[in-house]
Amino acid sequence: MNWSLRKASEPAPTHAELHPIFDFAAPYRPAKSNDWHISDALRSYNTYFAEYGNFQDSVVREARYYKNTTEAQHEFIVITVQTKFTDAQGDHVKDTYLRFDRACDFKKEPMKMEMKEVIPDYVLNSAEWPLYRDKVWPQLQKALQKDWEARSKSFLAASLGESAARASEESRRSFKDIENPAMDMICRLSDKDPFPSGRNVILLETLTFYSPFDPSQPATSPFVSGFSKHPIPLPPLCSCLSKPLYFRDVMAVANSITNITPQYSALLYHCYWFCQAFFSILRTTHACIINTDTKGPLYDTRAGKYQSTRAKGYNFDVVRRGPQSIEKLGETTKYFVESLVALDNRYASSNRVVKDQEIQQKNEVIEAMGKKMAELEAKVARMEAAAALGPVQA
Repeated sequence: MNWSLRKASEPAPTHAELHPIFDFAAPYRPAKSNDWHISDALRSYNTYFAEYGNFQDSVVREARYYKNTTEAQHEFIVITVQTKFTDAQGDHVKDTYLRFDRACDFKKEPMKMEMKEVIPDYVLNSAEWPLYRDKVWPQLQKALQKDWEARSKSFLAASLGESAARASEESRRSFKDIENPAMDMICRLSDKDPFPSGRNVILLETLTFYSPFDPSQPATSPFVSGFSKHPIPLPPLCSCLSKPLYFRDVMAVANSITNITPQYSALLYHCYWFCQAFFSILRTTHACIINTDTKGPLYDTRAGKYQSTRAKGYNFDVVRRGPQSIEKLGETTKYFVESLVALDNRYASSNRVVKDQEIQQKNEVIEAMGKKMAELEAKVARMEAAAALGPVQA
């Protein structure tokens, strides 16, 4: 749902109109619309919250980085958002859980694709690829096919026009010239059991952040005291010295990745790249409010790596991909920092802020007029009192 800006005479969107993904005060509601393309989700969120809501009431407390160990060995992120709200029963703080990941909107079945259609030239031209190609590519192609079939059968792909699970027409136009556009998704998870488990899922890394709504954090937390647990100086792009990590800004991180690397490739700009870039940007731009950064025992051997069971010894490391990936990560981080500035300016110049400023100005005028009236009334009272006493005798 994307709201057009409404006239001042029109009522604000009702609580029921708020998209289920963002209705953090309400319990999880299973629905087709729980999945959304990140660019459309961010656009809709900003349209609503810049005018009617308070984005500062929702901050990210934790981000978890997971990996499936079977099939395509998919990687994804689960974040915990803490939201402060008030209802008839009083003030509350509630945790909400959302999943971020990258898939691909393949225009044809992976089993009908050639290597060059989904694997970048950087890999195809590498010295090691000919050694493993005949074993790695068939396994990878079958894994991509199974993943594609699973998504195609799910409601996520079956209800294109209803749930906005894939990109809107506006987003699709921006990706029309891309052969295999990446589908960077956000999904609302159950409040009761949001974290995946089982022998085929690995928790690779967990970041925890300062939250002003978390009563378990002492008043001397790094954010409150200004003291950082991280080495000084902080990264030059650190932008969190005066605010926590808002949910709005986490969506902007994901959207930055989408805009800089919109094309999916099986061994370069895929789900591994999305997760690695996501966590790298948070470490760079919000280092001063990271309370803990805990890597799991398998992080070094499995994070961002594709392991082929058929080609023994082939372990493609998505992190060490040469200058191209380093340059793209730098571009993405820069894009995100610039996006934060643009977002802050948009929210600061929104109709709601302008109206609040106008109301404040009117109140200040009324208050000033009240003071002048009080001064005038006091002067008149003094004059009347003096007149009642009569002329002063010499």
